[in-house]
Amino acid sequence: MQSNFQCNLRRICEFLFNRDLVLMKFIKKAKYYLLSRFKKERLEIHLGMSKTDCRIDITIDKAKAQEIKDKGEVDHSSTASMFSQISRALEAAANKTLRHPARLFKFAYKPEGIQDDAGKYNELLTELSKELQSPILPLMISSQNNVLNVGNGRDNWMINPTSTLPAHKHLFRTLGKFSQPKI
Repeated sequence: MQSNFQCNLRRICEFLFNRDLVLMKFIKKAKYYLLSRFKKERLEIHLGMSKTDCRIDITIDKAKAQEIKDKGEVDHSSTASMFSQISRALEAAANKTLRHPARLFKFAYKPEGIQDDAGKYNELLTELSKELQSPILPLMISSQNNVLNVGNGRDNWMINPTSTLPAHKHLFRTLGKFSQPKI
């Protein structure tokens, strides 16, 4: 439908303005601005309607996660690492509950009993990032530039194509839930 609109607009411009390219470029920019503004407004309205005030409470067994980290084992069963524990807790959560404007969830560390605050939440996100980039979780692998230590993007990570177990797919879905509020 939009391609027909563009073709008709081009024909009208060519007829009325005798192929005046400056005016055609202006009309294309105006059309893009108007359509993108309309799309953005509609998207913001619908995303605003999906926000919620409720958050999920998660208890993380930090000792269990540290134990598997110290052993250097891979968490194929997705039960021990912190990311896996959070993944299990978010599994039953509706996606709408993850649209809180400030944080995805509330948490407490099991052995320490420490409740989250801004600093602890940021620390947890840092730990989750470290887990994703470690051998504990087989979801991510180093980029070729990182492995070979050449070129740009040496600190980039890629999705591991060999992570095909059902537990891995579940963890990938959780990773998607983490990126959902940012979209």
